[in-house]
Amino acid sequence: MNENTEQLFIDPKEAAAILGIEKRAVIRLITAGKLRAKNVNASKGLRKRWKVLKEDVLKLDNES
Repeated sequence: MNENTEQLFIDPKEAAAILGIEKRAVIRLITAGKLRAKNVNASKGLRKRWKVLKEDVLKLDNES
């Protein structure tokens, strides 16, 4: 990810803090398709490491 892209995405821990929920709940929202995210380890064949689109987190926070 480049610097501009990095500002658009946050990790699930940060998303959880914004939403006031646990990190596991953020992962469930990602896998359910309710939060757009990318697996930054996908091309490396490693364990999933998510980065969540910050815009979606803020939008979801405003809806609640």
